[in-house]
Amino acid sequence: MIDSGALESRIRALEDIEAIKVLKAKYWRCCDKKDWHGLAECFDANPVAEYGGPENQFTSVEAILKWVQDTAGRDSVSTIHQGHNPEIRLSGTNEADGVWEMYYYMHDRDSGFALTMGCFYEDTYVKQEGEWRIKSTKTIPVFIETEKKS
Repeated sequence: MIDSGALESRIRALEDIEAIKVLKAKYWRCCDKKDWHGLAECFDANPVAEYGGPENQFTSVEAILKWVQDTAGRDSVSTIHQGHNPEIRLSGTNEADGVWEMYYYMHDRDSGFALTMGCFYEDTYVKQEGEWRIKSTKTIPVFIETEKKS
């Protein structure tokens, strides 16, 4: 006999994990396409973001967007975020955490500056009104390489 309640719970968990994967993909796509409105939609109302260390910690959507725009928002800058190997754990019906591997490339056509980075993202997520949002995100760099292209 199939326990329909347990089956529904397992399906809901799989749907939640998939929704979180889609959310993170949207976050990276919006960064790369400079879709600031879409990027803002990815976050909880009171997020915390730390990019590479405590000197780059932000505690509002506006501060996060300003930092992303200041570092990679110019028209001459192209970026690619590639996220891999998600480890997502549901910690309740409306909370989850996750770890991702990420490869990042940035190139500024005006200056010739290029940056390649590998890092881990450590995230927490919250489900609000049926939608998953990023509550906190933190990058932990593994390597950073820079170069000046001619």
